[in-house]
Amino acid sequence: MFARVLPVALLVPPVGDRRVPIHLRVAVALALAVPFCCSIDISDAVVVDLPTYLLWLARNLSVGLILGGGVATILWASQMAGSYLQIAAGWLTPSSDDAPIGNVMYLLVAVLFVLIDGHHGVLMAFSESLEIIPLGPDAIGTAAQGALIGLPARMLLASLMIAAPALLAVLLALAMVAVAERLSTELGLAGISRSVTPLVALATLIAALPLTASVALWQMHMTVDYVLALLRQ
Repeated sequence: MFARVLPVALLVPPVGDRRVPIHLRVAVALALAVPFCCSIDISDAVVVDLPTYLLWLARNLSVGLILGGGVATILWASQMAGSYLQIAAGWLTPSSDDAPIGNVMYLLVAVLFVLIDGHHGVLMAFSESLEIIPLGPDAIGTAAQGALIGLPARMLLASLMIAAPALLAVLLALAMVAVAERLSTELGLAGISRSVTPLVALATLIAALPLTASVALWQMHMTVDYVLALLRQ
């Protein structure tokens, strides 16, 4: 049970945030594993050899990674989307680790996830996974394996979809600034775009933030439903 719940505690907000110490996340996983262990029937418990036990651990780790990774990929996709928007807005930084828009997007989606009780939904999905794939040494199905392998591709697709509304708005705003720059040149006011472009880009991102957050949450729901559907196969 601990092997299955550990990836969820490591990856899913609020305790799954990278700013939370790893030992605290492990402690939360232990605390979550206890009530789930009490909820299952242990009358059919058997003694297994070491290879079978290791296979059992690998199986439950995979299920936990699928559930926790499904949520985490949307958080990481939101951070990637923020990086796309930062580049589109022209806020290039010398360090690839310095991505303020990406960090804001990550925190925004994490906070919204908690506010809509997404963590409770993940626990319900985890409980359902115990019925779909009971604890045991049998290998998970090929569909579940495909879900685990396909998470990176789904993260890339989600990042593009999350960034799309704000990216389109930023590009349209920058196009309008370019037109204004052309007109200002003819009026003898060249260089006005250099001072207003960052402000226009920031205002556009703020205006598009509700739509961007809605797309991110929609992608998260879609990913969790997708993962559960594959686990049922």
